[in-house]
Amino acid sequence: MGFKAISQNVTQSKDSVIILSEKQAKAVATDLVRYDFLKNISKEQEKRIVNFEKTIIKLENTISIKDSIIFYQKDYIIAQNKVLNIKPKPQFHGYLGMLSEGFTFLTPSFSGRVVLECKKLNFGIQYIGIPSIKNQYGVLIEYKLF
Repeated sequence: MGFKAISQNVTQSKDSVIILSEKQAKAVATDLVRYDFLKNISKEQEKRIVNFEKTIIKLENTISIKDSIIFYQKDYIIAQNKVLNIKPKPQFHGYLGMLSEGFTFLTPSFSGRVVLECKKLNFGIQYIGIPSIKNQYGVLIEYKLF
């Protein structure tokens, strides 16, 4: 491309003409192309940022839904069992502990229980070991008040 000068019209007054050298015209054209390209890149980046923010909101909503499901899991199971009329299964538990006489630990006794826990009643056996007295065994029947 071989031209000596390029003219560009100024939008403020239609009769004004600016004469640019070839080097200046190339620089102006290069700047305009770069500006247009950067505007396009900026638009794409804005679209990506908006999409990313939407994705973050969706993920946060999904996480909060999953957290609420985990938090209320027992409530959901109980509600489903009520709808299906499923009674809770008896559970088998073992306990070990220490008993005191009054509020002192002068004569501690050690206890252990094996219990089958049903909805309102507990059945099991209990062992109480007192160091100075003979060990005691017994049958355990408990009624749940609350």
